[in-house]
Amino acid sequence: MRRVPKQIGLLYVVLVGAFLAWYIARGHRVDILVTVVSALTALIALPASVVAVLRSGKTRPAPTHLGDMADQLAQGVRHQWEAEARLRRLNDPFPLPVAWEAADANLVESWTQLKELAEDWPGQSPEAASAWALSPAGLAGKGGDIIQVFERVPTRRLVVLGEPGAGKTMLLIRLLLAMLEHRPPGGPVPVLFPLASWDPARQDLYTWMADNSPKTTPP
Repeated sequence: MRRVPKQIGLLYVVLVGAFLAWYIARGHRVDILVTVVSALTALIALPASVVAVLRSGKTRPAPTHLGDMADQLAQGVRHQWEAEARLRRLNDPFPLPVAWEAADANLVESWTQLKELAEDWPGQSPEAASAWALSPAGLAGKGGDIIQVFERVPTRRLVVLGEPGAGKTMLLIRLLLAMLEHRPPGGPVPVLFPLASWDPARQDLYTWMADNSPKTTPP
């Protein structure tokens, strides 16, 4: 907005003062002049007020960036499962040693087929393919190896099987927290959903996941 020069402002004051002096000298009532000036001022200010109201009505809060929302969700997931790990005492006094190996061949699809499926996915990078295991035998590991093993799976789909008390839950929580630790800002967020609470006859999968998603933590 351009500023009004001081000379014009002074001239305006002088003219208004001269008009008031002439008006009073002519014997006119001052209260009538005040009423007229107030009415004119209100009329002059009315358009600006209308424009301000219309602009305020059009103003909307800036939408939250998707990456920021993902970061908030990641923080909520981390808090949820770190608290769960403490409650279950998964690392007290030290993490339970868990080892695993690839499942029997008759329980899974062929490794060649899984690799071909992953290679056809849009945006698949050669760097990611170079980290894949050569065969299911390359998925064996123990302890904190779970995040590296998961990255060796071409489809990034991993099923953990085992007897009750074998350490499946602890292994998945460890995988979840490791993925959050290596997650880039704004990147995908891993979320752990216990399927025991899902009733397919009462609720579809996506609605159930939305209802059971962790609460985000404000930044």
